Amino acid sequence: MVGPGYLCVLLVIGLFVNNINAVALDGTCTADCECTDAHTTCQSSTCACVTGYAKISSACKASIGTTCTTTADCDTTTVTGTICDTTAASPVCKIESSGDCTNVQTGCVSNAACDSNACTCTAATHTEETSSKLCKKKLGQSCTTTADCDASVTKTVCDTTVASPVCKLGSGGGCSAGGGNAAECMSNSACDTGGTDLCVCTATHPEDGNFLCVGKADSACVTDAGCISNAACTSSTCSCMTGYLANTAKTSCLGDYGHTCTALDLCDTDTNTVSICSNAGVCAIKAGSSCAGKTDKCVVYAGCTGASDTCACGDGYTKDGNNEHCEGAAGKACSSSADCGASLYCDLALTVPLCRKAVGDCGGDQVNCVTFSSCTGTTCTCATGYTEDSTLKICQGAIDKPCNNDLGCNTGSDADLVCDTTKTCKKKQAATCTTTDQCVANSNCEGDCKVCTCTGGVVDDKLCSGAGAVIVSLLVLLSALVVAKV
Repeated sequence: MVGPGYLCVLLVIGLFVNNINAVALDGTCTADCECTDAHTTCQSSTCACVTGYAKISSACKASIGTTCTTTADCDTTTVTGTICDTTAASPVCKIESSGDCTNVQTGCVSNAACDSNACTCTAATHTEETSSKLCKKKLGQSCTTTADCDASVTKTVCDTTVASPVCKLGSGGGCSAGGGNAAECMSNSACDTGGTDLCVCTATHPEDGNFLCVGKADSACVTDAGCISNAACTSSTCSCMTGYLANTAKTSCLGDYGHTCTALDLCDTDTNTVSICSNAGVCAIKAGSSCAGKTDKCVVYAGCTGASDTCACGDGYTKDGNNEHCEGAAGKACSSSADCGASLYCDLALTVPLCRKAVGDCGGDQVNCVTFSSCTGTTCTCATGYTEDSTLKICQGAIDKPCNNDLGCNTGSDADLVCDTTKTCKKKQAATCTTTDQCVANSNCEGDCKVCTCTGGVVDDKLCSGAGAVIVSLLVLLSALVVAKV
């Protein structure tokens, strides 16, 4: 009997265009997994749309009431004005605001009803959003996010800085008294009725970039959303979170030494003047700078040494051109190529990555070419069956080639390759295949559409190395022991 996990694998694979027996809509089929359209099954030997979908041209489109992600998923031909109602808890295809609902009286978008054969928004609380044709909240109505509010009114936001969020005009929103919106500016802002007729944030609560007026460090607040990034509302005051320091202007809470970062401007440099976002992704002290009192805060591959308490690069590492980071020589440890010196790359195909020379000129260095390559004359050349990755500058293997991790396999030519538990490039669980020896350990190539399936019908991780595989392995071992006793 075919297990439910196995059927699930077949269904998933049926969605991929590169299926071995790919069959288009209306094509002849023998199994569901052969049908390439995501919403088809094999019905009476023909790939046909499933219930809730209609054939529109050469694709299956969602009918009114069927789930969707965007309007492109919906059948907009049968009922004109059908859109994806993204305001619903679970988005479904519905008739847009002002759309004709003569033949589908209950098919209007959320917060609308069919009135005189036209979908009409609930007048007291909602209005038609011009761009989306959805019914959105009016100014003054409760909300959860800005997406709940009518964007037809420029710079409308969900004011989450108050205890009970409501749709309001954000910073820069038009609030002229004549327009009737003078009282609709969000908290900690006011309408400049004598000048620009726009909502303007107070000095203590500048705009956050999303039209919200949020409190600087040490400013009054009601909710965490009412404070600048990386700050929380504590005892009604915006305070930088643990691991962050306020800049001099108190407009930002930036990372202290040791805090994670992705760019220099995320680290505090007002108090920590020699801080930088290190290659390890944490705020640290630049190479060559003083580390007195902060001996464990140097950039990666540097240590606080010497009588002067200076961050000095370790053995085999030197300061980069900006005198900020430490770069490794060939053979030194790394986590990315940014850790390596000129003309060197971090060989991520190794179990423990090292700085190595990329495919190309190795200058006669017989030791430090990237793994799975060798220096022939003066050139590092990938071994047979391996191809250079143009970005990572490492050699990646084809199927059945040795590897140390997934980066050692050539996913550019076969996206399904992984480094399996035998340290060999193989096709992962659920990948299309032709023979079992192409698949990762503890799986077989089987089924109508030939996919790598974990043994025992277990749908497990990509390597088939989870609990199911362990149980199968134990059973095999137990059987061997019983045979040996007999």
